[in-house]
Amino acid sequence: MTRTRSGRAPSRATAVSLAASLLLAVALTVLAVLATTSSASIDDPSATPQSSWVIDTAGGSDVALDVAVNSAGTAYVCGQATNAAGNLDATLYKFPVSGAGWRKTWDGPAHANDAFYAVAVAPDGRIYTAGANRNAAGQLDMRLVKWSSAGDVLWTRRYTGPVAGNDTATDVVVDANGNVTVCGESQGTKGKAFTVVSWTAGGTLRWVRRIEGVVLSDDRANAMIVDGSGNLYVTGRRSWEIGMAGYTVKLSPGNVKRWSHTYTGADSVEFTAITKRPGGGAFVCGKQLGFDTGWDGVVISYTGAGTRLVFPIDVGDGADSTDTIYHSVVATPTGKVGVAGSVSYGYGATYARYGRIFDAATGAVTGTLSNVDSYLQRMAAVAADAYGGLYFTGTDALSAAHTAIWTHRYSTIVGGGTWTGTYATTAVALNKPTAIATWRTTVWVVGQVYPGGGDGDQMVLKYLY
Repeated sequence: MTRTRSGRAPSRATAVSLAASLLLAVALTVLAVLATTSSASIDDPSATPQSSWVIDTAGGSDVALDVAVNSAGTAYVCGQATNAAGNLDATLYKFPVSGAGWRKTWDGPAHANDAFYAVAVAPDGRIYTAGANRNAAGQLDMRLVKWSSAGDVLWTRRYTGPVAGNDTATDVVVDANGNVTVCGESQGTKGKAFTVVSWTAGGTLRWVRRIEGVVLSDDRANAMIVDGSGNLYVTGRRSWEIGMAGYTVKLSPGNVKRWSHTYTGADSVEFTAITKRPGGGAFVCGKQLGFDTGWDGVVISYTGAGTRLVFPIDVGDGADSTDTIYHSVVATPTGKVGVAGSVSYGYGATYARYGRIFDAATGAVTGTLSNVDSYLQRMAAVAADAYGGLYFTGTDALSAAHTAIWTHRYSTIVGGGTWTGTYATTAVALNKPTAIATWRTTVWVVGQVYPGGGDGDQMVLKYLY
């Protein structure tokens, strides 16, 4: 599953389903596809979602932040929504393949602002949501909530650091034994710490690992995966001498550090996303600040033993005025790695929705998708299916005040199918996707839309291919 994510009290959620007529598809925008492996004999330049949901509660700004799909195809979407009192509640919605789903909100003990940034499904079908709740003192606590498949809260757990400050969970995973682990950032005496916290399925704390600098730190764990043996791969950023370094660590199920790598690049570095590497290990992606090339896109492959391969650094046109940033990464069973990102040229004079495809073994670039516009646009996330498909989602800039939600299937095999769907073309606002997930060839895209041009609402799209 791919993901890219502050906090809301119980509210009476109401749903407004947009008619399919709102799902106006547009012709495929300009795609600079450099890969020879992507020629497709089947193409649909105007795909329409099978289903769409726009969920508005009591007004205010609502947003869906992450989506996870279980082995039966049921999707769980988490985020935040405004309640009647004007505060933010954390939310969890269920969308089954057939039959009725449900919508739940969670209000923290202080009845202040709460949010779920990440969701995961356990092997037994239970659901975990992770994020933060604002406490009575005004700080954020790291929060984990376990749910039954019927939407009942089974238990909640809070983690706070050694000092009063903000603690936030950014990601959550569950291993084959039901142990659940969150990662994020937690305030310490020297600043923010790269933090990983693990519990049993029953809610008993197993262990805590905090990693922070020796002076002032601004460390953060952004994302993680768990392998079939329960090992955790966690990635994010760490403070070093003159800036930030990309940091990735492998932890055993019992919190033994197997290996760690600090990547400094040319200057500051941050890894924002991680995905499983076929054969063991992980791929991570993010950005590094070049000496005279601006922000550059970076992808690194780590084997299970910790052997590192840095893919070619994406410096764009090489100018200091150009920033290339990778937001999301995924691997395909066909030996490819896809990244979703964005490029700004000339200090923001023009922008590109940007995707890259690499050979997983060598790191060689095999394809690029790019659409340049004078208005702000980006690719937010990428996911893969079992048939060589990469699914990119992002924004399509229609004007300075209007972005539509753009989703595209790219095929990594010759003769594979491609399609493009564009949503919210009539809702004139800065509509955006935040996360994407796949089940077989069903694609779920979540984010935020402004159907009335006022406050944002949670958005869920379901494509069938």
